[in-house]
Order: sequence, then C-alpha cells, then structure tokens
Amino acid sequence: VVKLLVEGVLSVIDELLQRESGLRQDFDASLANLASELHDTGRIEKFIAESQQTYIESDAFAEAVSNVIRAVLIKIRQNFEKNPDQAAGLITTAITDFANALLKDSELERRLNTRLTTAVHSILENIRPVIVSYVTQIIENWDSDDLVDRMENEVGRDLQFIRINGAVLGALVGGSLHVLTHGFS
Repeated sequence: VVKLLVEGVLSVIDELLQRESGLRQDFDASLANLASELHDTGRIEKFIAESQQTYIESDAFAEAVSNVIRAVLIKIRQNFEKNPDQAAGLITTAITDFANALLKDSELERRLNTRLTTAVHSILENIRPVIVSYVTQIIENWDSDDLVDRMENEVGRDLQFIRINGAVLGALVGGSLHVLTHGFS
C-alpha cells in the first residue's frame, strides 16, 4: 500500500514537472486564480498590515529597536574613539538617511510622531510635580527687593524703549489727529 501510494505521488510530481501536461496546466491555472482571488479580496494585504501593526505595537518590537539603537551607539562610540572624522561622517549619513526615509514614508513619520508624543507626554506627566515644586520653592525664596532689582535689570532697558516709543507714537498720532480735525491753522 505504501509502495503504491509513493508511486502515485511520484507519478503526480512527474506529471507536474512537465509544462505541457494537462495536470500542470490545471495546477498553474488554479494557482493563478488563487493569487488573483487573494489579491482582489485584499486578504493578503490586510493580513500583512495587521501583522505589521501588531508587531510594531508589541513590546518585542520596542525592545528590538532599543537593542538596535544600543548596538549602533556602541559602534558609533567605538568608531568615534578610533577615528573621530569618520564617526562624524557616519552619524551625518545615518541622520540624513533617516530623514530621507521619513520624507518618503508618511506612515513611518506618523508612527514616529505618535511614539514621540506619547513618550514626551509620559515624561512630562512624571516630572511635572517636581518642576512645579522646584519653581514654587524658588519663587517663595525670592526677596521682594531682589525681585524688583532683577525685573529692572532684565526688562528695565526694554521698558525705557517702550516708554520712549509710546511717547513718540502718541505725539505722532495726536499731531496727525489735530491736523486732520483742525487743519494747519
């Protein structure tokens, strides 16, 4: 039975190897129809897109990116120590290539922006209380006389220019209105 089964399979394979055989032509037509059907329904593209999105959003992908970045940074540091000029060229090339890739792939740019926005938001949420506490402590420790002196030192000169410009502009507008309403008399 096994021998007959093996001979039957080999016979089918031999016939499939012959391009002009009817079985081969039917097989080729079936494959072409299957490929056309899969393309027309969009099932392959949908599967690939879903798989890609799942992979991109996975922790494994984030870890893989971190590992690649870590390895690249180690390689850059090693190259920089050996030949600083060459390392600078590599960094420039890498940044340029990455920027060009972003310009060509709007989806990649969108995903990167989303990840960066999320990361910055997370970082700010974590350090916001520390920043508020620090600024509050600094302001509470200011002496009012010291604060007035600092304000005068920082914006005093600008305030003087604002006063002079305001006076000149006021004189010009007032003079113009006077001339318009009363004439030159």
